[in-house]
Amino acid sequence: MQGLRDNLVEIADGLLTDDLELVERGATGIANHPRIPPEQVQLVARELGEEMPAFKQFDMHVHDLAVEIGAAARAGDKTAAIGKFQGMIDGCLGCHIAYKDRVANVLRPAGPAQ
Repeated sequence: MQGLRDNLVEIADGLLTDDLELVERGATGIANHPRIPPEQVQLVARELGEEMPAFKQFDMHVHDLAVEIGAAARAGDKTAAIGKFQGMIDGCLGCHIAYKDRVANVLRPAGPAQ
């Protein structure tokens, strides 16, 4: 998640400084972020149960917006990139509000036995 946060900051910085190459780089990083290992997907799916499709929908929405932000940046359309970025922020925050604690808890490494 740290890498995704860094990419999100790249997009914001690029938009604030009119650096559309930086916007594109951040968006590409989000769109192509490494997938979590299958074992972790199974842990999350077990925790979320019937909510897993909604969780996955957040992920796909943010991915699709990242692709669109990158395309807008390549086309020089800062206005479109800003609009898509606002949607991405909404998607990230919506997912974090709904799932962050539960997902983080299930993926957190177990501490030392006491």
